[in-house]
Amino acid sequence: MKQVEVEIEITNSLTKLYQKEKNLHEFLNFTLLSYVISIYTTKNKEATNLIGSIDSSLIPDFKKYKNNLSESQRDFRDYLNEYVYKLHYQTFEEFIFEIFATLLNHFPEFLKKDNIDLGYELIFEQSDINIIRKNIIEKRVKNYIQSNNLKYWLQKFKTVFGINIRIQKQDIETLYLASRIRNLLTHNNGIVNHIFISELRKENIKTEYQIGNSLINNLKNEIEKIENRIPEIAEDITNQLIKKLPQIEAYSTKA
Repeated sequence: MKQVEVEIEITNSLTKLYQKEKNLHEFLNFTLLSYVISIYTTKNKEATNLIGSIDSSLIPDFKKYKNNLSESQRDFRDYLNEYVYKLHYQTFEEFIFEIFATLLNHFPEFLKKDNIDLGYELIFEQSDINIIRKNIIEKRVKNYIQSNNLKYWLQKFKTVFGINIRIQKQDIETLYLASRIRNLLTHNNGIVNHIFISELRKENIKTEYQIGNSLINNLKNEIEKIENRIPEIAEDITNQLIKKLPQIEAYSTKA
Protein backbone atom coordinates (compact mmCIF):
# COMPACT_ATOMS: atom_id res chain seq x y z
CA MET A 1 0.00 0.00 0.00
CA LYS A 2 2.82 2.38 0.89
CA GLN A 3 4.51 1.81 -2.48
CA VAL A 4 1.26 2.69 -4.28
CA GLU A 5 0.94 5.96 -2.35
CA VAL A 6 4.55 6.88 -3.07
CA GLU A 7 4.13 6.08 -6.76
CA ILE A 8 1.06 8.33 -6.97
CA GLU A 9 2.86 11.24 -5.32
CA ILE A 10 5.97 10.86 -7.49
CA THR A 11 3.81 10.72 -10.61
CA ASN A 12 1.94 13.83 -9.46
CA SER A 13 5.26 15.66 -9.10
CA LEU A 14 6.11 14.75 -12.68
CA THR A 15 2.69 15.91 -13.89
CA LYS A 16 3.20 19.21 -12.08
CA LEU A 17 6.57 19.64 -13.78
CA TYR A 18 4.98 19.03 -17.19
CA GLN A 19 2.35 21.68 -16.49
CA LYS A 20 4.90 24.24 -15.31
CA GLU A 21 7.05 23.67 -18.40
CA LYS A 22 4.00 24.04 -20.64
CA ASN A 23 3.01 27.26 -18.87
CA LEU A 24 6.49 28.68 -19.32
CA HIS A 25 6.59 27.82 -23.01
CA GLU A 26 3.19 29.39 -23.67
CA PHE A 27 3.98 32.38 -21.49
CA LEU A 28 7.20 33.11 -23.38
CA ASN A 29 5.65 32.75 -26.83
CA PHE A 30 2.58 34.81 -26.02
CA THR A 31 4.56 37.62 -24.39
CA LEU A 32 7.05 37.83 -27.24
CA LEU A 33 4.19 37.86 -29.76
CA SER A 34 2.60 40.73 -27.86
CA TYR A 35 5.92 42.56 -27.99
CA VAL A 36 6.20 42.19 -31.77
CA ILE A 37 2.61 43.32 -32.31
CA SER A 38 3.18 46.43 -30.21
CA ILE A 39 6.30 47.36 -32.20
CA TYR A 40 4.22 47.44 -35.40
CA THR A 41 1.18 49.13 -33.94
CA THR A 42 2.45 51.58 -31.34
CA LYS A 43 6.12 52.34 -31.84
CA ASN A 44 6.41 54.59 -28.81
CA LYS A 45 4.65 52.28 -26.39
CA GLU A 46 6.87 50.89 -23.66
CA ALA A 47 7.33 47.11 -23.71
CA THR A 48 6.47 46.85 -20.03
CA ASN A 49 2.86 47.80 -20.80
CA LEU A 50 2.47 44.68 -22.92
CA ILE A 51 2.44 42.35 -19.98
CA GLY A 52 0.08 44.24 -17.71
CA SER A 53 -2.97 42.18 -18.65
CA ILE A 54 -1.36 38.73 -18.79
CA ASP A 55 -2.69 36.16 -16.35
CA SER A 56 0.55 35.25 -14.59
CA SER A 57 -0.88 33.48 -11.55
CA LEU A 58 1.12 30.35 -12.36
CA ILE A 59 4.37 32.24 -12.90
CA PRO A 60 6.12 32.79 -9.52
CA ASP A 61 7.31 36.30 -8.62
CA PHE A 62 6.18 37.67 -11.98
CA LYS A 63 4.93 40.92 -10.46
CA LYS A 64 8.34 41.55 -8.92
CA TYR A 65 10.09 40.93 -12.24
CA LYS A 66 7.64 43.16 -14.07
CA ASN A 67 8.32 46.01 -11.66
CA ASN A 68 12.07 45.50 -11.96
CA LEU A 69 11.80 45.64 -15.74
CA SER A 70 10.29 49.11 -15.62
CA GLU A 71 13.39 50.30 -13.76
CA SER A 72 15.85 48.56 -16.06
CA GLN A 73 17.47 49.83 -19.23
CA ARG A 74 17.75 46.35 -20.71
CA ASP A 75 15.88 45.12 -23.74
CA PHE A 76 12.54 43.61 -22.81
CA ARG A 77 13.17 40.41 -24.76
CA ASP A 78 16.51 39.80 -23.06
CA TYR A 79 14.97 40.34 -19.65
CA LEU A 80 12.14 37.96 -20.47
CA ASN A 81 14.52 35.23 -21.69
CA GLU A 82 16.56 35.52 -18.50
CA TYR A 83 13.45 35.25 -16.36
CA VAL A 84 12.14 32.21 -18.22
CA TYR A 85 15.52 30.47 -18.26
CA LYS A 86 15.81 30.71 -14.47
CA LEU A 87 12.31 29.32 -14.05
CA HIS A 88 13.03 26.33 -16.31
CA TYR A 89 15.88 25.28 -14.04
CA GLN A 90 13.89 26.11 -10.91
CA THR A 91 11.10 23.82 -12.14
CA PHE A 92 13.48 20.87 -12.25
CA GLU A 93 14.96 21.78 -8.87
CA GLU A 94 11.48 21.86 -7.33
CA PHE A 95 10.74 18.46 -8.87
CA ILE A 96 13.83 16.93 -7.23
CA PHE A 97 12.90 18.59 -3.94
CA GLU A 98 9.42 17.05 -4.03
CA ILE A 99 10.82 13.61 -4.88
CA PHE A 100 13.19 13.62 -1.90
CA ALA A 101 10.48 15.01 0.39
CA THR A 102 8.03 12.29 -0.71
CA LEU A 103 10.53 9.52 -0.03
CA LEU A 104 11.48 10.86 3.41
CA ASN A 105 7.84 11.40 4.34
CA HIS A 106 6.92 7.79 3.58
CA PHE A 107 10.23 6.29 4.73
CA PRO A 108 11.23 8.42 7.75
CA GLU A 109 13.63 5.66 8.80
CA PHE A 110 16.18 7.28 6.51
CA LEU A 111 16.28 10.27 8.87
CA LYS A 112 17.63 8.19 11.77
CA LYS A 113 21.25 8.72 10.75
CA ASP A 114 20.86 12.51 10.61
CA ASN A 115 21.22 15.01 13.42
CA ILE A 116 17.92 16.84 13.50
CA ASP A 117 18.16 20.49 14.54
CA LEU A 118 14.82 21.85 15.77
CA GLY A 119 14.24 25.53 16.44
CA TYR A 120 12.62 26.87 19.59
CA GLU A 121 9.34 27.62 17.84
CA LEU A 122 8.91 23.98 16.78
CA ILE A 123 9.74 22.56 20.19
CA PHE A 124 7.75 24.92 22.39
CA GLU A 125 5.29 26.75 20.15
CA GLN A 126 4.12 24.06 17.72
CA SER A 127 1.74 21.31 18.83
CA ASP A 128 0.93 19.85 15.39
CA ILE A 129 3.27 16.89 14.90
CA ASN A 130 2.64 16.89 11.13
CA ILE A 131 3.98 20.44 10.82
CA ILE A 132 7.05 19.46 12.84
CA ARG A 133 7.65 16.45 10.59
CA LYS A 134 7.19 18.56 7.47
CA ASN A 135 9.71 21.10 8.74
CA ILE A 136 12.28 18.42 9.57
CA ILE A 137 11.94 16.85 6.11
CA GLU A 138 12.15 20.17 4.27
CA LYS A 139 15.31 21.17 6.15
CA ARG A 140 16.90 17.83 5.32
CA VAL A 141 15.96 18.03 1.63
CA LYS A 142 17.32 21.58 1.36
CA ASN A 143 20.60 20.17 2.63
CA TYR A 144 20.49 17.49 -0.08
CA ILE A 145 19.97 19.89 -2.98
CA GLN A 146 21.97 22.92 -1.87
CA SER A 147 24.89 22.04 -4.17
CA ASN A 148 22.84 22.63 -7.37
CA ASN A 149 24.69 19.67 -8.87
CA LEU A 150 22.77 16.75 -10.38
CA LYS A 151 25.72 14.45 -9.67
CA TYR A 152 25.39 15.19 -5.96
CA TRP A 153 21.64 14.63 -6.08
CA LEU A 154 22.15 11.26 -7.76
CA GLN A 155 24.64 10.32 -5.05
CA LYS A 156 21.99 11.05 -2.43
CA PHE A 157 19.65 8.54 -4.05
CA LYS A 158 22.39 5.97 -3.44
CA THR A 159 23.74 6.99 -0.04
CA VAL A 160 20.36 7.79 1.54
CA PHE A 161 17.84 5.54 -0.21
CA GLY A 162 20.10 2.72 -1.41
CA ILE A 163 19.30 2.89 -5.12
CA ASN A 164 21.16 3.85 -8.28
CA ILE A 165 19.49 6.39 -10.55
CA ARG A 166 21.35 6.46 -13.85
CA ILE A 167 21.25 9.54 -16.07
CA GLN A 168 23.06 9.90 -19.37
CA LYS A 169 26.34 11.77 -19.11
CA GLN A 170 25.17 14.33 -21.65
CA ASP A 171 22.07 15.11 -19.59
CA ILE A 172 24.12 15.50 -16.41
CA GLU A 173 26.35 17.96 -18.25
CA THR A 174 23.34 19.82 -19.68
CA LEU A 175 21.81 20.35 -16.26
CA TYR A 176 25.13 21.22 -14.63
CA LEU A 177 25.74 23.85 -17.29
CA ALA A 178 22.20 25.14 -16.75
CA SER A 179 22.86 25.51 -13.03
CA ARG A 180 26.05 27.48 -13.70
CA ILE A 181 24.30 29.72 -16.23
CA ARG A 182 21.51 30.33 -13.71
CA ASN A 183 24.12 31.38 -11.15
CA LEU A 184 25.77 33.76 -13.62
CA LEU A 185 22.45 35.37 -14.48
CA THR A 186 21.63 35.78 -10.80
CA HIS A 187 24.95 36.94 -9.44
CA ASN A 188 26.99 38.37 -12.33
CA ASN A 189 24.48 39.86 -14.78
CA GLY A 190 25.11 37.00 -17.20
CA ILE A 191 28.79 37.90 -17.72
CA VAL A 192 31.10 34.88 -17.96
CA ASN A 193 33.81 34.94 -15.29
CA HIS A 194 36.74 32.72 -14.34
CA ILE A 195 34.62 30.87 -11.75
CA PHE A 196 32.15 29.77 -14.45
CA ILE A 197 34.96 28.56 -16.74
CA SER A 198 36.87 26.76 -13.97
CA GLU A 199 33.71 24.98 -12.74
CA LEU A 200 33.01 23.65 -16.23
CA ARG A 201 36.62 22.56 -16.69
CA LYS A 202 36.49 20.73 -13.36
CA GLU A 203 33.56 18.70 -14.71
CA ASN A 204 35.26 18.26 -18.13
CA ILE A 205 32.45 20.18 -19.84
CA LYS A 206 33.46 21.99 -23.00
CA THR A 207 32.10 25.44 -23.74
CA GLU A 208 32.56 28.10 -26.39
CA TYR A 209 31.98 30.85 -23.84
CA GLN A 210 35.00 32.90 -22.80
CA ILE A 211 35.64 35.19 -19.85
CA GLY A 212 33.90 38.50 -20.45
CA ASN A 213 31.24 37.09 -22.79
CA SER A 214 27.61 37.96 -22.08
CA LEU A 215 25.18 35.06 -21.99
CA ILE A 216 22.18 37.32 -22.50
CA ASN A 217 22.26 37.37 -26.30
CA ASN A 218 22.39 33.57 -26.46
CA LEU A 219 19.70 32.77 -23.90
CA LYS A 220 17.11 31.88 -26.52
CA ASN A 221 19.37 29.04 -27.71
CA GLU A 222 20.09 27.99 -24.13
CA ILE A 223 16.37 27.84 -23.36
CA GLU A 224 15.81 25.55 -26.36
CA LYS A 225 18.49 23.19 -25.03
CA ILE A 226 16.82 22.64 -21.67
CA GLU A 227 13.08 23.15 -22.13
CA ASN A 228 12.64 19.79 -23.90
CA ARG A 229 15.29 17.86 -21.98
CA ILE A 230 14.10 18.77 -18.49
CA PRO A 231 10.73 16.95 -18.78
CA GLU A 232 12.42 13.94 -20.40
CA ILE A 233 15.06 13.70 -17.67
CA ALA A 234 12.40 14.07 -14.99
CA GLU A 235 10.34 11.31 -16.61
CA ASP A 236 13.38 9.04 -16.72
CA ILE A 237 14.05 9.62 -13.01
CA THR A 238 10.39 9.00 -12.19
CA ASN A 239 10.27 5.69 -14.08
CA GLN A 240 13.46 4.45 -12.41
CA LEU A 241 12.20 5.43 -8.96
CA ILE A 242 8.86 3.69 -9.39
CA LYS A 243 10.59 0.46 -10.46
CA LYS A 244 12.89 0.63 -7.45
CA LEU A 245 10.32 1.42 -4.76
CA PRO A 246 10.42 -2.19 -3.45
CA GLN A 247 14.19 -1.85 -3.14
CA ILE A 248 13.83 1.45 -1.27
CA GLU A 249 11.27 -0.03 1.14
CA ALA A 250 13.48 -3.05 1.81
CA TYR A 251 16.48 -0.79 2.40
CA SER A 252 14.48 1.40 4.81
CA THR A 253 14.05 -1.54 7.18
CA LYS A 254 17.82 -1.72 7.56
CA ALA A 255 18.28 2.01 8.19
